[in-house]
Amino acid sequence: MFFIDSFLGGAFLTYGIDVIKFMSQNQENRTDPMVLVFPRVTKCTFHKFGPSGSIQKHDTLCVLALNILNEKIYIFLWFWFIILAVLSGIALMYSIAVVLLPSIRETILIRRFRFGPPAGVSALIRKTQVNYFSLFI
Repeated sequence: MFFIDSFLGGAFLTYGIDVIKFMSQNQENRTDPMVLVFPRVTKCTFHKFGPSGSIQKHDTLCVLALNILNEKIYIFLWFWFIILAVLSGIALMYSIAVVLLPSIRETILIRRFRFGPPAGVSALIRKTQVNYFSLFI
């Protein structure tokens, strides 16, 4: 997200929030945040040979159709990155809880391994106490 934000000039971190605000505003007095990042229309200068053989300049407006597609792709990417960040945070909290709280480890082992009664699994866990932090020493 940070690389894309620097690539888009600092407009990506709040891009999805700005789009949600834009969608909820009144139709008459809203400014599209997507146009600031991905302009849809620009000024083009065409150099063309005139009737006398000299080069003539024609200033026109050009529609940037690819930018219309790009804004949709980046909105999807923003929401996808947010979903992945939330799921990664939940997975990280779960891993930290399993590492730091022995009661959670015991509960997980009792639920996953059904090779014996819960009392037997608890006794086995107590007999084979392994300190997680001693693995790093």
